[in-house]
Amino acid sequence: MNKFVVFGGINLSESENLILTKDIYLDNTPHTYIGIQRTSNNSTSHYVEWDVRGWYFNKRIITLIGEDGEYIKIKDGDILAQGNMSCGKNIFTGAKNLSVGNLSWGMRKTICIETAERNWVDFTQGIDSSIVGINSIDSNTSKVCYLVGWSGAIYKLIDKYWHEVDSPTNTRLNSLAVLETNIAYACGQNGVVLRLDNDHIDTVEHQYKSEDFLGIEQSNGRVFIFSYNTVFEVIRETLIPRYGWDPSEDGIYISTIPMKNGFWLLSESKIHVFKDNKWQ
Repeated sequence: MNKFVVFGGINLSESENLILTKDIYLDNTPHTYIGIQRTSNNSTSHYVEWDVRGWYFNKRIITLIGEDGEYIKIKDGDILAQGNMSCGKNIFTGAKNLSVGNLSWGMRKTICIETAERNWVDFTQGIDSSIVGINSIDSNTSKVCYLVGWSGAIYKLIDKYWHEVDSPTNTRLNSLAVLETNIAYACGQNGVVLRLDNDHIDTVEHQYKSEDFLGIEQSNGRVFIFSYNTVFEVIRETLIPRYGWDPSEDGIYISTIPMKNGFWLLSESKIHVFKDNKWQ
């Protein structure tokens, strides 16, 4: 028996999507199914015997990063290269194509930047060696870039050097979004939501302190924050619940895939679609 769960992906174009799935019955065996779905039905697929933890798309090339630094590069459905990264000694947990570069990050003091095809170098200058782990990095088109991590860690990137920002919390921060206004939002365990404006940080006050916030997505200037089964929107520096589902039927939140005019929200058994400022 197989039960496949979609846990991530990329909107490649109006007619193509990268879809990453796992068979939950093989959960103790590292593996990922890589599918490129096309509206023409001319889809392609690949399989790797490792867990994909991060992914990005740049210049028509899909790059997937594994937990132990494995990588595979795919262009137009065909494998270009695969191997192991020459950077990072700890577990990788994420990767993203950002305005500051193609970054991969993970536990302890682990950030790598891809400087050329299949070449990654350390990108942690300024980060304290005591950091437990990095959970999210984001930037906007103006190259305003932050990272957040365990124990409330917050850093801002200035001229390729990470500067630590005084954090008002020691709670694990799970996700981050940097807006085009240069304002950033971070969220984490125990209901923590922070608003970052340069080096000034405000705590967003709300009544949902028992929630653990797992992710953030922005769409058309709106900021959404996700718990295990509820979507909140940041409105006038508080949180308003906008959408929810029954986790006993649809499972808990996994991640989101940004799409044109919206995003897909992935839970364990369902893809929830937000498009044109409304839930479909």
